[in-house]
Amino acid sequence: MTRKLCAVLMVIVCLSLLGLVRSPIVVRADPAYPFQTVFEQDLASITRNNPQIQEISVVSVYNWTFIFMHSVLVRINYTSGLSDLQKIDVQSSVRSELQNKSYIRFVDPDWISTIPENPPAPWPGYIIGELLVTFILTPDNLIPLWQANSALNASNIGTTSLTLSWTPALDISEIAGYRIYQEDRLLVTVSGTTQSFPVNGLTPGASYTFTVEAGNSAGNWTRGPSTLATMKLAPTNPTSPTGPAKPNTSSWPYLYIIFLAVGMVETAVIMFAWRRIPRTREGGEVVLATYDSLPVRRGVSIICPP
Repeated sequence: MTRKLCAVLMVIVCLSLLGLVRSPIVVRADPAYPFQTVFEQDLASITRNNPQIQEISVVSVYNWTFIFMHSVLVRINYTSGLSDLQKIDVQSSVRSELQNKSYIRFVDPDWISTIPENPPAPWPGYIIGELLVTFILTPDNLIPLWQANSALNASNIGTTSLTLSWTPALDISEIAGYRIYQEDRLLVTVSGTTQSFPVNGLTPGASYTFTVEAGNSAGNWTRGPSTLATMKLAPTNPTSPTGPAKPNTSSWPYLYIIFLAVGMVETAVIMFAWRRIPRTREGGEVVLATYDSLPVRRGVSIICPP
C-alpha cells in the first residue's frame, strides 16, 4: 500500500477511535461522484483501445464525509484465456493510463490485508482486476454528500396535500439549496437551511414519487433519497335511499268534492225555487207572496222579504 493511502487511512482510523468522526465512509447504491461523466468516458476509451479488456465498470463509490475525499472502485473484466500474469500486466497498464489524468489524485490496487497460508503464484498482494481511484478535489468540483442513512419522508398525508421532510446533506462549505422533484418535474427550490416543504394540489387516491437534491455554492448538485406517497381518498357522504312516491291515501280530497257537489246542488235548487215564487197585486203594487204560499219542499229554508 502506498504511503499516501496509508496516511489517509491512519488519520481516519485515529479520528474514529477518538469519536471525532462518525461513519467516515459513506457508500450509497448509486451515488454521484466528481468527474463522473469524463471518468466513465475515459474508462470506455481504455476498453476500446485494449483488446484484452471486455469492460471496466465502477462497482463501488466511497465518499469520505470528514475529509470530503471521493474514491471509486473499478473492476476490469478481462477477455477469456488470459493468465494471471497477463491480467496483472493489463491492470498495471490501466493504472498508468488513469494516473496520468489531470483530475485523478492517485490510483491504487485493491489491497488484501490478510495473506492466505498458501498463496497462489503469482501472489501480487492485491485483488487482480480491481483498482481504487481517488479524485482531485477543489472547491469548484466538490459535490454535496448524502449519508447512507439519509431519508426523505412524507407526513401529514391528506387527500390533496402532504409535508416532505429530509435529513440534511453535507458539504465542505455549506449547502446552498435543495431541489424537490415530483416524479421527474422540478417542483420547487428552497434554501439550504430548509428541511421541510408542504406540497398541495394533489389528487385524492393518487401515488407520487418525490426526490430531493442538494446543491452547493459552486453550483454542483447531488441526487438524494426518494419517497413514494399515496394520497387518501376523499370522504363520501352516504345518502338514504329514496323509493317511489307513495300515493296520497287521505280522504280529505274526496270529502271536499262531496261537500262542494252538495253545496252546488242546494244553490241550484234555491235559485230555481226563487224564480218560481208566485206574485199577487194589492193596491196596485206587485208584492211578493207570503211564506206560506211558497211552493218549497220540506227541509229547505227560504228567507223572503215581508
